[in-house]
Amino acid sequence: MGRRRARWLGMSAALVLAVGGLSSASPAVAAVVCPSGVESDFNGDGQRDVAIADPEATVAGHADAGAVHVVYGSGKGNLLTVSE
Repeated sequence: MGRRRARWLGMSAALVLAVGGLSSASPAVAAVVCPSGVESDFNGDGQRDVAIADPEATVAGHADAGAVHVVYGSGKGNLLTVSE
């Protein structure tokens, strides 16, 4: 991953985490959508996670195929990044 893309992903993740509490979804809607009851909890651990779009990513040799990078929150300020 190039420096520019890594910097962009880092800034995007920071921005999403900073404004994550400003989501328009109500807690009741989040509880229905997410099994843990936490908005944007992709892995069901009860902590907020972040999905970052990377529309220009090369996937399996296909340029600009796009990808989504998931940053899992730990609730302790630590992040685990997984790309799929």
